[in-house]
Amino acid sequence: MPKTQTKAELIKLFHILIGEIGFDNDDKLALLGEYGVSSSKDLKPMQLMEICQRLQGVRSPSFCEKDKWRKRLIGAIGAWLKTMDKDKGNNLPLIKGIACRAARCKGFNNIELSSLRGLYFAFRKQEKMAQSAKALSIEQMQEIILGAIERVKNERY
Repeated sequence: MPKTQTKAELIKLFHILIGEIGFDNDDKLALLGEYGVSSSKDLKPMQLMEICQRLQGVRSPSFCEKDKWRKRLIGAIGAWLKTMDKDKGNNLPLIKGIACRAARCKGFNNIELSSLRGLYFAFRKQEKMAQSAKALSIEQMQEIILGAIERVKNERY
């Protein structure tokens, strides 16, 4: 967790994690009671960071696995886009839109784990193919230029 998060961001993360884990209001109050408060707003930033780290450790392994594959897929699509156009590789909404269309899913976080894996490998393959095509084109251009230089040299002598 980055140290640059504001208290408001930590409170938001706290509530997101509570929801992901499935804590009800009583569970949340019990957790806050360990710190002697009844509201997340009453916690100090360091306490919020500590609680968020604890909650992240409690999240289900399947959630963590899906999150890992989501990040991988974003990276793979971004790399694929960069091989074609440097500016598009950093456009997160575009990347998520491509992933959703490829998975035939309305929301990026709704993509199933098996689809995340499959799409990751498919986009990695596409990126490698695009890089190979670029490398081949460069090699072909070099051969053409070197051949032209040789012909010019031979014509002079």
